[in-house]
Amino acid sequence: MEEPGICGEGLALRSGTDGTLDDVSDDQQTDISRIMHAAIAEKVFPGGVVCYGKLSPDGKVLLSGTEAFGTLTFESNVPVQSDSVFDLASLTKVLVTSTAVLLLVQKGDLELDGLVSQYLPEFGVNGKESVTIRHLLTHTAGLKAWYNFNAMGLDTKEKVVDFVLQAPLVYAPGAEYWYSDLSMIVLGVIVEKISGQPLDGYAKEFILRPLGMESSGYYRPVSTTEAGEEPETPMPTNIVPTEVDTKVRERLLWGEVHDLNAYLMGGVAGHAGLFSNALDISKFCSAVLRKGLIEGAAGGRLYSESSSSLFLSRLSDSSPYGFGWNLYGEPRRKDTEEKAVEEEAQPQPPPPAGAEKAGEREERTEKRPEPIPYRSGGRFLSQEAVGHTGFTGTSIWLDPAKNFYVILLTNAVHPNSLSESGDKIKQVRPAIAEAAFRLCFPEEEGLEEVDRKPLLPPGSDKVGSISSGAIRMQRHWRQVRDITCFLAVCLWSTL
Repeated sequence: MEEPGICGEGLALRSGTDGTLDDVSDDQQTDISRIMHAAIAEKVFPGGVVCYGKLSPDGKVLLSGTEAFGTLTFESNVPVQSDSVFDLASLTKVLVTSTAVLLLVQKGDLELDGLVSQYLPEFGVNGKESVTIRHLLTHTAGLKAWYNFNAMGLDTKEKVVDFVLQAPLVYAPGAEYWYSDLSMIVLGVIVEKISGQPLDGYAKEFILRPLGMESSGYYRPVSTTEAGEEPETPMPTNIVPTEVDTKVRERLLWGEVHDLNAYLMGGVAGHAGLFSNALDISKFCSAVLRKGLIEGAAGGRLYSESSSSLFLSRLSDSSPYGFGWNLYGEPRRKDTEEKAVEEEAQPQPPPPAGAEKAGEREERTEKRPEPIPYRSGGRFLSQEAVGHTGFTGTSIWLDPAKNFYVILLTNAVHPNSLSESGDKIKQVRPAIAEAAFRLCFPEEEGLEEVDRKPLLPPGSDKVGSISSGAIRMQRHWRQVRDITCFLAVCLWSTL
């Protein structure tokens, strides 16, 4: 890898254990450090890493930086490091699943407009006969956003896959978009079927290893490797924990996938399960911006230049998602967001006979399309930019027109995913993206800060400050929502 340059002052800063600004002098505090320190102080997350870079037109690194903040947990004194490994959650969808699909399409083993039932015959039931690979990638297949597999007694990969392949549609294929874990689960199964390899093995051989992403991989639960099966990737020692699960696993989730459905599938799935660090993800970003060219001594290509155009293109007029990527050029629709909220409020389908009913449903705010004007990539990217977010508090944005990328890795689901952090991380993401953009493009005009009340008011002396009154109001409404959800669960349990 080329030696990264320095973009702004204060790189590799680390907050004090209390998340305050006291340990960092004023001249060291970039906008990024102010925002991150304030977020830690307000317990949006215990720690995180921000990574960003700017490439020249011929693919050379002009500017880049990595900053680490905070600690592993709110109680810990162990600092997050720039190479700390995070649970990426839904970033798995683009870093592994969509990329694997692209490679199979390039090879000729998979057709973008081929019927899913052509590759998985058992999928072609319950109205899914016309669903294509394109539909799955763009979240227009008509599949439900997710199911609580644990509540349904689906506790193995085989049971989950059998159910998903038989699952009915909630709308006609291509009619509209609905961000769906199920679509990516199906794509992961297709990759395994065509390649003849487990998804983690395929990812390691054809994506992670060629890019030199040595700290990246899926980590299977111990129970899935006890019978002598070796994990594809040994677990690193610098991993960052996520949630304190008090409902199902009853432990701090540390080195095992946070997403419960992915956990039930053995830790390896198309929608979640990948762990990585900022340096590794920056290698992926650089390859994408270089149109598939791999940096460093190994060189070579991850995919062809023509595949690069396909990877970043719009594949559907009815979806803001392309080849698995969220397209910056089209904000998510308000009407669809309202439909998602309404649908998510419905009771879960009854579990199979004899299955134990679980308690409350896992909160999945990240699964709902966001209303205008929210963009996790901020306001400054070009219409060609693509990105994705992860439920654990992660995000990635790439702008091929600017040759710019920004990565945010946090454990915002700590100590639990039902706290205010789920709402506040949505304010931190665009603020960080904009701050990184300003560092890398200081010559551009119109990059003023925006008023993001109540979380991130503008002003260089207030960057990252948070209104306590607004936080109390948010807490009030979240309590009302939690009570409503609890009553809905109680009602469902009586059915």
